[in-house]
This record gives sequence, C-alpha cells and structure tokens, in this order.
Amino acid sequence: RGALTTPDQTGIELPLGVITRSGGHVAFDVPALRGVFSGELSADGKTLRGDYAQSNLEAPVAFERK
Repeated sequence: RGALTTPDQTGIELPLGVITRSGGHVAFDVPALRGVFSGELSADGKTLRGDYAQSNLEAPVAFERK
C-alpha cells in the first residue's frame, strides 16, 4: 500500500496500485493517472530513482526519504 503526492496534481494524494520489489528494483503503478514507475532503490534505502511513464510521456524521477 502506498500513495503519491505530486505538486502537478495540487497536492492531492493518489493511491498506488500494484507495488513490486525484486532486489533493488522497484515498480509501481498509479491507476488514477494510468502511470507506471520503474526504478532502482539505493543501497541505503533512502533514494528511489527511475523512469515514470504516463500516456506519451516518459520522464526521469527521483524519490527521497526524509
């Protein structure tokens, strides 16, 4: 279970769909946006970097644990 908050969506919390992890690889989808993230978790577990795809858009993204 998880949720994503993005400034582009005026701070609305968007629930995540399926979240998978295999070693350092993490993937999840955002059903409300029809988006998918796929990336790698840092060794210390504080940073998740990868690519987010939605419709015809694909962009690099990084998440950091505070």
